[in-house]
Amino acid sequence: MRLEDLLSYPPRDRMPCLLLYGDTGMGKTKVIRKFLLDHEPIFDRGTGVTSMPVVAMQMPAEPVERDVYGELLNAMSASGPSGDATFRLKTTCLTLMRRMGVRMLIIDEIHTMLTGTYRQQRVFLNVIRFLANDLKVPLICAGTDLARQALLTDPQLAERFEAFHLKLWSNTQQLAQLLASLGSILPLREQSQLGTAAVRRKVLEMTDGVTVRIFRLIETVAVEAVRSGKEAITLESFDNGSLVLPLVAMARLSEGRLQRHASPVRPVRLLAIAPRPFEDELLNCWRWRVASHYSSSPRQVESWVCGASGASNPHLFSNDIPTGQSATRLWALACRLKQADVERLSLQNTGRSRASFVSDPAHRGVCPSCLDENVEEGRDHYCRRCWACVEAVVCPRHKIGLEIKCAVCFRTGLFQFRSTPAGVARLFCRHCDVVVSARKFQRRDQTALLQVASLIGEAIGKVGSERERIETASRFFWSLRPEGMPYITTLGLPLPYGQRPPPTAGNAPLTSLPPAWRALTMTAIADLIFEDTCKTARFSASVREAFRQFERGPVPEYHQVSLRTRAASVLNLRAESEYRQLARGIVESEGWKSLPSKTGRASSRAIGKLMLRALNDE
Repeated sequence: MRLEDLLSYPPRDRMPCLLLYGDTGMGKTKVIRKFLLDHEPIFDRGTGVTSMPVVAMQMPAEPVERDVYGELLNAMSASGPSGDATFRLKTTCLTLMRRMGVRMLIIDEIHTMLTGTYRQQRVFLNVIRFLANDLKVPLICAGTDLARQALLTDPQLAERFEAFHLKLWSNTQQLAQLLASLGSILPLREQSQLGTAAVRRKVLEMTDGVTVRIFRLIETVAVEAVRSGKEAITLESFDNGSLVLPLVAMARLSEGRLQRHASPVRPVRLLAIAPRPFEDELLNCWRWRVASHYSSSPRQVESWVCGASGASNPHLFSNDIPTGQSATRLWALACRLKQADVERLSLQNTGRSRASFVSDPAHRGVCPSCLDENVEEGRDHYCRRCWACVEAVVCPRHKIGLEIKCAVCFRTGLFQFRSTPAGVARLFCRHCDVVVSARKFQRRDQTALLQVASLIGEAIGKVGSERERIETASRFFWSLRPEGMPYITTLGLPLPYGQRPPPTAGNAPLTSLPPAWRALTMTAIADLIFEDTCKTARFSASVREAFRQFERGPVPEYHQVSLRTRAASVLNLRAESEYRQLARGIVESEGWKSLPSKTGRASSRAIGKLMLRALNDE
């Protein structure tokens, strides 16, 4: 068959194409469906990728480029990006088709393109030519004779397409074989006369040689023969005055009912590409990784899977600790996974309390070296579940700090999963579009901080007094002083450079802190609680006594005063002339003359020290 030859045709720059055209009811769609049944998609449960050699789509009602890509995504059982971004739709279609190994594209009812304007028709023809060129796959178009006329308007496409005309049946040996085969499968007790020349002429006269009309006519006559008790089809069966001739519209309606009965609607759509979750992957990370292959978000994919107009949009943290099983069941069905395999990705299956995880995903760092290892192994980037723990500030494997900032533009914010043209998901900076990696810059070894984090993490994992003391110590260090600053900033500790103390709330400050401030807090907690384990003692006896009082008694009254009131009560500005005199003294001092020649961090620190000395009258 010609379709089989085209499917096995080797890729080249100008792939051969085929136009299958004929009158309505000649069986063009049946031919396509039969070919699709012979080449069904195969889902690989190991890789989570569907292999689909043949993709068949129906021409949209209007030849709009965006709608064409949308129909193509539906044909591949894929959830596309939302909005009207045609370029994103096109990129997603091409990436998915390459990933799924598509070797043939079929467009049915292509004559519908004539309903559009002249410009829309030209754009549509350019789109299908682009798909054939870029993917190097044969293109099969099916439609009426109007489709042939439409393709002839583009000389370049007309040179590529081979036309195959499904002609009307005539009184030939082929029609005799068709009627004989129909007679052999009819459940009639007596032998019919479908093989006679008179019956063939009568059938052609009543059906005009249209395939679907021939089948419906024979079906109607056979039913009437059973009802009348004749149990055979003769020439007189077609001359029965009470015979109701089936119309084409009736035939199509009957086919639709049979199709719906044979293949019931699934409550959940299946995703064509569903990456398998890794053993230590975070639940929400896996969802974003799946959605990135469709240039979409988990919420949009979930809406497409369940067929609803909109899905719930809970807080990001609740996606990692789902309260119900409906969402996990939906994703498991759509990705052909066991529900238990999806539920194990949740943080609630780690055996730790909710207060032991960082609540804001933007404050959970990632290890760029671990992501580089994923690239070397040919796998997607993915976030480890252990990175969501409050003590996770250093990668235990590479002994470098977890990062929430881009190493190129130094901006903070959630990194974004995107699918590359190679079909793999990578974490990108949403500001400068750079892949997260540790290859460009050298990271500092954080072995000492890793020991502190391991000590805190081991204590948090236990249920006992140590975990309660850690939570109390975190509240102690982040209790606000009368001047509005956290207590931890007044202890002389090396504070994170260029970062203001973030606002904290609740009884678990560690859950809402970024990695740098969590590292500082855990170092202070380890020195305060695990004094025997730590090598150096940072705090004086007065600080330790203040902590013991904090453990025993209620929080002092000034801790409940609002930040604005406290700051205003201690802010005493000097006269402008006094500030000018201080600035003049700084410029004329010996320290100013000995500043580093180059501007940078060292120079800024030196200037800051001079300003502090001047303000403190030193």
